[in-house]
Amino acid sequence: MKLSFLSSLLLLACSAGPTGPGITGDAGNQNGDSGTKPTGDKFGINASLGIGITDHPYASEWMTGSVLVSDANNKPLSGATFTANGVQLGEDSLLKGFYDGNDPINGPSAVPVMPGGMLTLVANGPTESATEVLQCPNDATITSPAEGATVAAGSTVNVTFTTGSLGQNLIFSDSVAIMPYDPIQNTSSGIASGAQMAKIAGAQRSANVVAPTGTSETGFVIELLLWGTDNLQGNNSGACTVSKRIHLVKQ
Repeated sequence: MKLSFLSSLLLLACSAGPTGPGITGDAGNQNGDSGTKPTGDKFGINASLGIGITDHPYASEWMTGSVLVSDANNKPLSGATFTANGVQLGEDSLLKGFYDGNDPINGPSAVPVMPGGMLTLVANGPTESATEVLQCPNDATITSPAEGATVAAGSTVNVTFTTGSLGQNLIFSDSVAIMPYDPIQNTSSGIASGAQMAKIAGAQRSANVVAPTGTSETGFVIELLLWGTDNLQGNNSGACTVSKRIHLVKQ
């Protein structure tokens, strides 16, 4: 769940987590849609691709995903003050009007939110404000494989987990994925696709994924990604996700 997901998708709707114990979250179920906006005004918050927290953040990451703030004319608003649970998030260095955890104002700082908790997003422009309150999914645990287990490239990995939050989002599917991982740089590369990712739903508590081949990294990372309820209300939209990660050694 990196901010560099796809710039084309970010232009349609925007996604993240702070470093909280044992989870990654993206903004989901909205319980609030408020702020100072004249009738017909398009000022609002768009977190449709998720914003959240993770138990094992990557090198430059402390909150996953990003949020688009739009002005009264529904155009990206640069220079807004944006906070998540009271912690100010910086504006993306490349994408005008996007605010995320990869460009924190005062350096890396955990946003105080836990799995199952509430995430309050507040945007303040020159004369207007908007507030969106999102419910994050409950916690989850990857029970196998174990952290640090050895896996061969191209092999099938059975991932088991415990959670109580599957199937909350009607747009995005909960999933398990495996990606190349560099333990020295603490980074992953590429986007999981095909057999490297498996959708999960209902009472399912295990999934098979295939470790990628032809990569230079010395490890793999498995990510369990859970989505909160998608919200579309007024000018605001969003979904909160929870992401759990474990790291494997390439055989």
